[in-house]
Amino acid sequence: MKKIKVLDCTFRDGGYYNNWNFNKTTINNYINKINKSNVDVVEIGFRFLSKKIINGDFAYSSDDFVNKLVFDKKIDLAIMLNASEILKSNNYKKKFIKKKFSKIKIIRIACHINEINKIKNHVLFFKQLGYKLIINIMQISKLSADDILSFVKKIDYLKSLEALYFADSIGSMKPNDVKRIYSKLSKKINTPLGIHAHNNKGYALQNTLTALKNGAIWLDSTILGMGRGAGNAETEILLAELKAIGFKNYNPQPLFELSQNNFAELKKKYNWGNSVYYYICADKNIHPTYLQTILSDKSVKPEKVFQILNRLGKIDSSSYDKEYLESLLTKSQYKKNSLKNWCKNSEILLLGNGPSLKNNKKTIIELIKTNKLKVLSLNINKVISEKYINYYVASYIDRILIDLPSYNDLKKPLIIPSDIFRWAVHGKKNTINTIFYEIDKIVDDFYIKQDYCRVPNFLAFTYALAISKLGSASKIYLAGFDGYEVMFDSRNSEMLNTINIFQKNRKNPQISFITGSKYQI
Repeated sequence: MKKIKVLDCTFRDGGYYNNWNFNKTTINNYINKINKSNVDVVEIGFRFLSKKIINGDFAYSSDDFVNKLVFDKKIDLAIMLNASEILKSNNYKKKFIKKKFSKIKIIRIACHINEINKIKNHVLFFKQLGYKLIINIMQISKLSADDILSFVKKIDYLKSLEALYFADSIGSMKPNDVKRIYSKLSKKINTPLGIHAHNNKGYALQNTLTALKNGAIWLDSTILGMGRGAGNAETEILLAELKAIGFKNYNPQPLFELSQNNFAELKKKYNWGNSVYYYICADKNIHPTYLQTILSDKSVKPEKVFQILNRLGKIDSSSYDKEYLESLLTKSQYKKNSLKNWCKNSEILLLGNGPSLKNNKKTIIELIKTNKLKVLSLNINKVISEKYINYYVASYIDRILIDLPSYNDLKKPLIIPSDIFRWAVHGKKNTINTIFYEIDKIVDDFYIKQDYCRVPNFLAFTYALAISKLGSASKIYLAGFDGYEVMFDSRNSEMLNTINIFQKNRKNPQISFITGSKYQI
């Protein structure tokens, strides 16, 4: 049978739940049991380059700390580095000593595929110190085997690696996906291949065994599956499965005892493992740290969890953004606003951005003045003077990102959903005068509440209709809503459908066009 390597990374991946703080009893029992299991490699933890007091020793895995741990000599010890961190560091070399003075034999670098070439000099430095190197490519589910090969071909140091790993970081892969990738790569790449599987869809163990059948020889796992998000393949179960198919050297029994005596209590406390929530994350390509953080707040009710995941699923959430998540969590109670009855018994004019707005500018301004219309500008409007506008309205993410540089210049308030706004301005200075009115959920109707609405889509037009209804408008006029030339353009049908849904309720204010339009009521 082919020689394989089982790498247990409990203290490293499991540390995401307890900030890499494991008590002495758990550490001692782990070492005692893992020594008897014949696991090949133990990944002690990370070696983060910047220290935070809240993190335990396994977050830094210093040589002083590792040298005190008494593992069996037949077990190779490893640590992991994040490529993103060492690429930014000017002094990472000071954190490492020559291999002959360290118990650590293997350094594993976690990176995205576009960072592979950037870490070449770092790999060479660690090899000069005497360490074996493993590259761990994250978020492999986004890539095909051909995509991977095109990148891997650029790695001129590939043959010097101990192994090349692929990590299903989001946990979205199924066994057929794994088979498709590893069956091809194992024939094209001479470097030993490894797999690091996550359990968001419940396939971590099956995916690991599938990778083994299709050429992988390095297999990651953790005790009781303790790991980021939904966790990983369980080491004790993996060893049992391996033993059953002929790898007789592995001994799962001590790890069965370890998992129940020490890690079952941790699982009860931190609640990792696959669930419907993690399944949704995997399905929508949401970084698992979002959910892990949400679930750590016991005050967040299930309905709110689903709402936040739904929001995250509508944008690129494959990378974790702490501040954006915080903005979503603070919406657990909707913020009060001043929009209810803001235009009671008044007629409203909604301004689009079609050519007819400019062509009819004088007529529109005269109508505003004569009829004392309340005016909502959908997005940034450069035709009608701001002195005639009551509010600007924005809710469609793509358009918001285009208009964002102009928001600071507005003298009138911008009405916008708070979560979209905070995501858009993240990391940018702003002095924008905002009123937050939330879009709670996308449904096939208009549900207008004081602090939030549920509407058919995220169009600024749809959002403006909700705000008009909330304000108790008596009638709604439209100007600059020209429509698109192609009659069956999907954008035309989406607008028309929105209008029809709104007008279906006779209690809603009636809509009238004052400029030409291809939208037909």
